[in-house]
Formats: sequence, structure tokens, C-alpha cells
Amino acid sequence: MDLLSITNRIKFALAWRRVYLRVQAELSCYTEREMKADLGLNRSDIPKIAAKAADQHTDKLVRQQVDPCWGWQDFRRLAHS
Repeated sequence: MDLLSITNRIKFALAWRRVYLRVQAELSCYTEREMKADLGLNRSDIPKIAAKAADQHTDKLVRQQVDPCWGWQDFRRLAHS
């Protein structure tokens, strides 16, 4: 059973990419000192943090689109099978 239309899947993928690139660009602007001392991060952490922010953003969007009779866990299980 397809819970989301192809159009919605494309919208979610584009939204994910937009957030990922925005967070990545923002974190990349910091100097090495700012990254390490102020944020406690390394440059190698940027992709992971950007992906997590994008995941959280698109999770909110998907939750709004999924039929309420389906539990969110049901959708996650089907999406990853």
C-alpha cells in the first residue's frame, strides 16, 4: 500500500535537501575556533547534524500527510520494508 503519492515523496525529498543544504551552509560559515570552542563540533560533524535537522523537518511534514488512522510507527515500518 502506498501511503504517500509520488508528488508528495518528491516534495519531501526536496524539502529534506533544502534544509540539509541550509544547515550545512550555515555551519560551514563558522571558523575552526568557533566550531570547536563555541559549539564543541568538528567539521566532520556537519553532514550528520545537517541530516538530522533535515530528518526532523521532513518528519513533521510527513506526519501531517499520513492518514490519522495509520500510526506513525506503521508508516515508518512500511517505508523501510
